[in-house]
Amino acid sequence: MMPAKFPTFPEVNAYWQANADALLGFNATLCKGMEDMTRVAVDMYQQTLEQTVAASKAMMEVRTLPQMLDVQSDYARNVYDLALADSAKLSELSMKVANEAVAPLNARAKKAWKSVQDTVAA
Repeated sequence: MMPAKFPTFPEVNAYWQANADALLGFNATLCKGMEDMTRVAVDMYQQTLEQTVAASKAMMEVRTLPQMLDVQSDYARNVYDLALADSAKLSELSMKVANEAVAPLNARAKKAWKSVQDTVAA
C-alpha cells in the first residue's frame, strides 16, 4: 500500500485561495442584493409617505363625517395594496439574492467534495 501523497504548498495555497474567492463572491453578491432590497424598501416608504401626505391634505378639506370616512378608507386601501405589492417584490428579490449569493459557495463545496472523494478513491 502506497502512503498518501501530502499536498504541496502551492496546492494548499490554491485550495484556500479558491475558498476565499468563493467567500468574496458570496459577499459581493449579497451586498449588491441588499443594496437592491434597500432601494425597493426606500421606494416603498417614499410612496407610503406621499400617500399619507395626500390623505392628510384631503382630511383637512373634508366637511362631513361620510367624506372623512371615504378619505380614510381610500387611504387605508391604497396603503394596504402598496404593502402587499411591495412585500411580494421584496420577498421575490430576497429569494433571488439568496440563491445568487450562495451559488459560489455551493460550487466551491461541490468541487472540494469531489477533491475529497478523488483523494479517498486513490
